[in-house]
This record gives sequence, structure tokens and C-alpha cells, in this order.
Amino acid sequence: ALRGGIPIVSGRYGTPLPLPTKHVLVVGQRIETGPPNANPTALEMQAVLSRWMAEVQRIFDAHKDECLPADVAARGLSICIRGSKL
Repeated sequence: ALRGGIPIVSGRYGTPLPLPTKHVLVVGQRIETGPPNANPTALEMQAVLSRWMAEVQRIFDAHKDECLPADVAARGLSICIRGSKL
């Protein structure tokens, strides 16, 4: 005997189409990484990572009030690098 479930559809107009959602894409400034290096030192990687984190923070600060709910924006941005030896 074949068995099957009845899918519950709750999208746009009762179809599987997703509900409309606001999406925002923000592009930051270029991060200078220096010339190609097959064997970067930990210090070189830390410098690039620090520049990247500073740019992400700048982007967050510049756009948080217009793109996020006030309570979320007020919590700020926290960047966690897990398992990093840097």
C-alpha cells in the first residue's frame, strides 16, 4: 500500500512561492591583501583579517539603522572567529 502525506502549503497565495521578504545587499570597500603569497605568516594573515573585520564593522555601523530593527541594531555586531590560531 502506498502512503503519503498531504503537504501543507503556506506561501504566497497559498502556493509554495515564498512570501515577500526585504533583502538588502551592501558591498564594502576593497580589502588590500598585498601581493600573492603561497605561505603567508600568521602576522600577515592577522593583518588582513583585522582589515576585513574593520570593514565589516564599518558597513554594519553605516547601515544598521536603515536595515535592522532598532533592538537588533542596538545590540551591535560581534565577530567570532572559532578555531582560529590567529
